[in-house]
Amino acid sequence: MNYLTIKQKLLLVMVIPFMGLLYFSISSLSIKNEKLQNINKFEKYLEFTKRASLLIHELQKERGLSAGFIGSSGKTFNKQLNEQIKLSDIRYSELSKFIKENKQFLNQYINSLIDEKKLNNFRKIVQTLNISNLKSMEFFSNEIKKLLYSISKITLLSDEFKISTQSLGFLNLLEAKEYAGQERAIVNHIFSSEKFNNKIFINLSTLNSKFNTHMGLFKKTSDKKSLIYFNNNFNTKKIQKFTQMQNFISTKIYKNEIISKLKAVSGYGGLIHNFKNFLLRGDIKYKDKFLEGYKTMENLIIEYKKYIITPEEVELLNFVKTTMGEYNGYIIDVQKAHKSNIKDIFKVDKKVKVDDVPAINALNILETKIIGVDSNEWFVLATNRIETLKIVENKLLDKLFIMKEDRKSLLEKSLIYQTLFSILLLIVVVILFLIIYKDIVKKLELLQNGLISFLSFVTKKEKNITY
Repeated sequence: MNYLTIKQKLLLVMVIPFMGLLYFSISSLSIKNEKLQNINKFEKYLEFTKRASLLIHELQKERGLSAGFIGSSGKTFNKQLNEQIKLSDIRYSELSKFIKENKQFLNQYINSLIDEKKLNNFRKIVQTLNISNLKSMEFFSNEIKKLLYSISKITLLSDEFKISTQSLGFLNLLEAKEYAGQERAIVNHIFSSEKFNNKIFINLSTLNSKFNTHMGLFKKTSDKKSLIYFNNNFNTKKIQKFTQMQNFISTKIYKNEIISKLKAVSGYGGLIHNFKNFLLRGDIKYKDKFLEGYKTMENLIIEYKKYIITPEEVELLNFVKTTMGEYNGYIIDVQKAHKSNIKDIFKVDKKVKVDDVPAINALNILETKIIGVDSNEWFVLATNRIETLKIVENKLLDKLFIMKEDRKSLLEKSLIYQTLFSILLLIVVVILFLIIYKDIVKKLELLQNGLISFLSFVTKKEKNITY
């Protein structure tokens, strides 16, 4: 660096720190600006989430109504389903338009939107009733799952802890609402078709478990105000009534166990079998077995009635009890006949005219069906519960918008203040640099002139020294 003058070297020494300060100022501003861009992306994604969640909500209702329509073989929910399809289409159009307007940004986060043609073709199949409820459930649930997956990426777009935590609580509530929606659809199909089996019970138990898991996560990640709002909206008489109907379903498996025992006690291998044997053989052990079985039957019916039951169930149970009671009424006649002669036995045999087939059919109905429950009432109560969850969901989404706006405002102010501070600092540094540089250069010039004068005096080129 010997080829540089002292001024150049001095300039270099002072410029390097200035450039360093400039670099760090720009770097800091760049980080702030990047965070601001991220919050702008988050804002855009919140808008997508808002529209997507509205479409999910309507598709969930359409799924539930389709389940009832299929279960009732088109006898119920037809009008409601057609009206719901219109609402779903409105939400679909809103989301589709928003995605098209923001295609460049949203494409990297969204897998795919439901194909409109595919959706309409599926609806036509539902109208023909040429589809099982299982297939219907799978179609809607898969499409909803895709939308939920797209929404879940919202947590990747914010580096703010509070916003990310709130987003997580929001997502868990969305997931819980989806499982509640699946339950509404399955049970609506049960009440409409009056069909029930252990597989359905296991499925419902799984859904309920998943619902509780996500609700637990929602409560852990949500702030106190959100939880208070949730509790205030969820503790209502309608929710309590829904829970009663939910318990009616959940106890069906236990009632089925009782019916299974009733069938064993009352059927052709039980009471009827022992009565016939006593009638034909007169062996007292068959009488004792019959009376013992009859007492067991009465106890089982009492145990069944401890659960939540419908008037129709009571009627069927009483029918079984009355039929078996008719056999019980003939026991004394059979016993007397055996003590007299064989002719009396034949007389009693002819006298015994109990039609037990309807009683056996009643037990089969109680075991395989759920009767006496209004599917419309279930749908209204289940929908009220989901609408309540939707209210809380909207509240959380509104809060995310507020948190986003607060964060955005803070970043914008911070960016403005830091930009102004950086410019002011750089100006001050430049001014100080110029002042110091001029002062040093001036003193160096004076020193240079003094040295030249001194050397000239020494060499006697000058008579006087200039200072």
